[in-house]
Amino acid sequence: MKATITIEGRTTTEFPNLVRNDFGSDVQFNLTNDDGTPYDLTGFTVKFKAALYGQTCGDIGTEVNQIDETCAVAAPLTGQTIWTIAAGNLATAGKYKTEVECVSGSITVSVKTGDLVVVDDNPV
Repeated sequence: MKATITIEGRTTTEFPNLVRNDFGSDVQFNLTNDDGTPYDLTGFTVKFKAALYGQTCGDIGTEVNQIDETCAVAAPLTGQTIWTIAAGNLATAGKYKTEVECVSGSITVSVKTGDLVVVDDNPV
């Protein structure tokens, strides 16, 4: 499965830098099968997850998700889901590895959505 990302009207396969403590923007993910056809999200619960590189919990190295938010499934037949950036989601500047996780019953499908960089200030 693959994903494109649309934020502030710009569609890409990689996240743009986001500014620490910003919130309220919608990030749209369009999920497709490897052949390019839309991934049918009917019946799925979708989450956006992000873990800061280097942050682990316990002695087994389990990643700590700083962001673990349910997404709205906007158009299930076309694989469109939306994460609204909540207050606190971007509280820590740094580089995060990200994924969209889709769950329906015993089926769990995850797609890596690349790195998310949260910067202190928006560079000009």
